[in-house]
Amino acid sequence: MSENDFGVKVLVRDAIRAEERAKGIKICRSAAVTLLKGKRLQEFITEAGMDYRTILHGALALGDFIQKLGVFGCEARLEGLGTVAPVVSGKFDPNDPDWKSRINITYHIRLEKDLQRHIQKSAKFYTTPMQPTCPFPHTLERTTDRPVFAGELSYGENFVIRGRRLKFDRTNPEEGVFFETIEGRTQRFRNDTASFSIASILCQVPAGVEIGRTYRLVVRAKMCRCRNIREGGFGSAITITA
Repeated sequence: MSENDFGVKVLVRDAIRAEERAKGIKICRSAAVTLLKGKRLQEFITEAGMDYRTILHGALALGDFIQKLGVFGCEARLEGLGTVAPVVSGKFDPNDPDWKSRINITYHIRLEKDLQRHIQKSAKFYTTPMQPTCPFPHTLERTTDRPVFAGELSYGENFVIRGRRLKFDRTNPEEGVFFETIEGRTQRFRNDTASFSIASILCQVPAGVEIGRTYRLVVRAKMCRCRNIREGGFGSAITITA
């Protein structure tokens, strides 16, 4: 791939409508291959023949500029890039003292037509099957002065799960945080005390698990606009200690 090409990772799945599926029509969505930050980002910019300080200072200046646009209620057209515009959405109760937290404020960049056409013409597509939306617990943190989690939790210990799409319905017994046996007879232990947000769950090793036994931690939840309950498993097995 040359330096003028645009590489795009694309998630692909069959069309939703039966008549389109029968024709072999596919739905695609973009997905980033990886997140560049810190030293790796600096190396990437340098390897691309660009100046890291110029990019960094430009990003900081653009951040300041975006705030000014919001203050004056303006959008701006940046030559060679596109139009930067504030996007505000949400609903609120004027009598709510915390009403500002109900409003989402983001910014949208509409690329210049010439840049869009160039990207579309030179893009290289790398396709991979689209995975169903499901909870994604990716880290586990202990809340006490015990060592960093390394595959073990104590019986009854409190801990925090962090990830994405972790919100669930506590009134549904099929949703929530579960410890499942890996070997032998199948058992599921649900944590009924778990409190959650979209990105984290504060919970406790549930009663009933056996000391010395290893379990799989699973988060089950019904995703928005999905009929069935989806599940996501934590990447490491958990052994219960005294």
